[in-house]
Amino acid sequence: MEYDPDVLEYYDQPPKIKLQYSCLNGRQIGVLHTPDFFVIRSKSAGWSECKTASELEVLASKMPARYQLDSNGKWRCPPGEEFAKNLGFYYIIWSEKEIHWKKQRNLYFLSDYLGVNLEVPTGDIVEVIQIISRSPGIKLSELLEKGINADSIYKLIADQTVFVDLESFSLSTEPERIGVFINRETANALSLCKNDEAWSPRKVVDLSHVGASGIWDGQIWHVINIGETNISLLSESSQIISLPNQEWIKLIEQDKFQALCDSQISKDIYEYLKYASVDDCREASRRYLVISGYLQGEKADFTEVPERTFYRWVRSWRVAEEQYGCGYLGLLPKQRKKNPSYKSENPEDIKDFQRVLKSFSVAMPIPETPDLEKRWDYFYERSIGCVGIVKDWLTQSLRKALSESSNSLSEKHLQTYAPAVSKSVRMLTEAIEGENILLSGENQVEKLRSSLGLVVSSSQNLNIHAQPSNQNLSTSAEGKNQKKKRRPGERNLNRDIVGGGENAL
Repeated sequence: MEYDPDVLEYYDQPPKIKLQYSCLNGRQIGVLHTPDFFVIRSKSAGWSECKTASELEVLASKMPARYQLDSNGKWRCPPGEEFAKNLGFYYIIWSEKEIHWKKQRNLYFLSDYLGVNLEVPTGDIVEVIQIISRSPGIKLSELLEKGINADSIYKLIADQTVFVDLESFSLSTEPERIGVFINRETANALSLCKNDEAWSPRKVVDLSHVGASGIWDGQIWHVINIGETNISLLSESSQIISLPNQEWIKLIEQDKFQALCDSQISKDIYEYLKYASVDDCREASRRYLVISGYLQGEKADFTEVPERTFYRWVRSWRVAEEQYGCGYLGLLPKQRKKNPSYKSENPEDIKDFQRVLKSFSVAMPIPETPDLEKRWDYFYERSIGCVGIVKDWLTQSLRKALSESSNSLSEKHLQTYAPAVSKSVRMLTEAIEGENILLSGENQVEKLRSSLGLVVSSSQNLNIHAQPSNQNLSTSAEGKNQKKKRRPGERNLNRDIVGGGENAL
């Protein structure tokens, strides 16, 4: 359950509950029962009982009113369900049939790293996160070949600092098939992009240029020449064939020759998702669920969002699908400017950051005002200088202190809700890469202007109303055209003629 994103908390051996049911002799009885777990999920809560199928079969023969196998082959406990239903909870029985054995084997593989106080060097954390940020979905085998301590990588996986799908492939025997991601949302987004072709009309990438590659009859072929009437293809076994253009087009239309994903398009997809936040991916997934039925030919449903919003999302999906071959990108919220962070190399920024901390400490409704300024570097380290992060951190810490009726905000309160070092490193990496993108954009503008023979300026302001400089204009003419500024409501001495003028009707 530690690896179930829907599970918020769980407790083993919770308090007893009373089950009422009929015995074999028909007598009604009530028994106190201790379920194995009480689980709190994001949208529900309830009890879980775990037993083997053989145990359940024996119990069902002795207590048929308590243990039953339904028509779907799932074990149930009607008296437990009835008790839970009255409280708005659920009661379920888990047998080994519900266990995902591949995931179980992966968890067994990670057991040496689970719950162990193994300190991962900060350098390893930084390097792993930087690599994954640059290459979302990098194979575990490739990551292990980067020279990073394998124990550090597996510890980060076990602690869920980085994400891998433990249900798909084996960590021990199939590392070359396991992708490593910053978080689950990025993994889901990339997976959805790859699955677009299930209903996408854009099933092939552009094959009309030399160098394009595709699969035909189980072999990979490369386009090496495009003539007026024929096209030449080269197989991986160095076989060259020539096809009439009409036959070539027919193969593509019938999906017999399917293009391999264009590397540039794949790169664009990864770059786009690399800078999408977790919340961005969640929102895109929500939008996808709203329009997915319509994309697959079902009737449009406007119960979740207005009609205009619905079709705007559909249009965004199709535009991104046409441009990148991945409609999911069109559902990502437009990039918004993140909260600005203070810079430690700027003394004024540090003073401002300390002033913000002081204002937070003074505003806290506790008897002893904490001296947050004294630990400004600790707050700066974990928040990377973002005040919004500090505010959320202090809010949670203060709530904890108030719930304990504490007179002050202790170090323990702060450490409980402090952002993890790995998270801070990840935020810093994303911030640096985001700034680099902006800088590279400015450099491209400079290169463009330089190539065109224009003056390269550090700041190009577009002002369509600005007058071009002209040295031939006399200063007297400029002075003549200048108008004296008037206060609001002051009359103009030279007013237009009203009535009786030469332009009057």
